Amino acid sequence: MELIDNLSNKSVIIVGSNPNVFDKKYGDIIDSYDIIIRFNAASTEGIEDYVGSRTDLRIINTISDYRIGSNIENLPEVVLCRNFYKTLKNQKIIKLKSKYKLYDFDSSNEIYLLNFRKVNQFIHGCNINIDVRLPRIGFKALVWLLYNNIKPTIYGFELDNDNSLNISNYYFTQRRKLHTPEAEVRVLNEFVKQNKVILLNPSINKKFIPYNMYIKYNKFILLILMSTVVIILIRSYHNIKNYK
Repeated sequence: MELIDNLSNKSVIIVGSNPNVFDKKYGDIIDSYDIIIRFNAASTEGIEDYVGSRTDLRIINTISDYRIGSNIENLPEVVLCRNFYKTLKNQKIIKLKSKYKLYDFDSSNEIYLLNFRKVNQFIHGCNINIDVRLPRIGFKALVWLLYNNIKPTIYGFELDNDNSLNISNYYFTQRRKLHTPEAEVRVLNEFVKQNKVILLNPSINKKFIPYNMYIKYNKFILLILMSTVVIILIRSYHNIKNYK
């Protein structure tokens, strides 16, 4: 997929939809990244201080696909997602490929289909002996990025095993019987231990500074140091001249 090439050498943050995003106001930090990835119907309206304001790439699952004659058509989360997708304009959207008819997104959007089936293969390749059944969209997207050598910062993911069965996003209650969230949390913690991902946690993780901010900060410090050296040299020259 060409889109993955556009993520190389850029600071990428994946903003999950766990309610823990409301623990801290990290909106400004999130917006400083080059690429901000969100999922499904995760909105930023009214909560920009917590989750940032931009969405550079939205990755969505198959819940919006048309399943004619299926009871899933009337589920609250299906209706919610479709109503939200109606509002999307001029966005880059990655849609998980399925056998069903694609939702009719506005023609101004760029739609990319993703058919990634190597989640457990990648996990096992990291020496993690855990199988994830039907991974949720955020976890699957994370593994897809790692598989393509993109090391992202993550925020809004559950890392506490004790909470892995609780509500998983802030805009609707997700059905649990289809997924294995406890396995995802265990794998995610292993990814953190192996330094495959960066946690957005400024209080304990100095790596929270995005690459672009880091470069700008270092250039600023270097400029100050150079200016200081020049001033010292000029003063030393004048002192030596006056001494003579």
